[in-house]
Amino acid sequence: MPKTNIIESLAGKILEICQASVKTRGRKVVTASLVAAALYGFKLVNEGYFASREEKERLARETTKKKGGKGNVDSVFFKRILHLLKTVLPDAKCREAQYIYLLGILLVVRTILSIWLADV
Repeated sequence: MPKTNIIESLAGKILEICQASVKTRGRKVVTASLVAAALYGFKLVNEGYFASREEKERLARETTKKKGGKGNVDSVFFKRILHLLKTVLPDAKCREAQYIYLLGILLVVRTILSIWLADV
């Protein structure tokens, strides 16, 4: 039997199974659940969930190399924050800026009240 006939017959069988599995609402739910479970299983396999300890350690080393340091507050950080602020707040008197000023003031007042109540 040629290879194309085998593939066509296999595709036909898979199509028949798929059509039979979605004829009723209950079958649709079961089919969707099985597909979701299979996709989640593939995700776990790709993330190395079922890998050996050595493989997991290798994956962990690779991901830490890519990430770099955590919480670096340097000139790049401040440049990015400044760029974001210029994008979000085009003018110091715009409505968004006024909301941020108001929220900042309320946070300071809340902190003062918390300290005052803790001393009572």
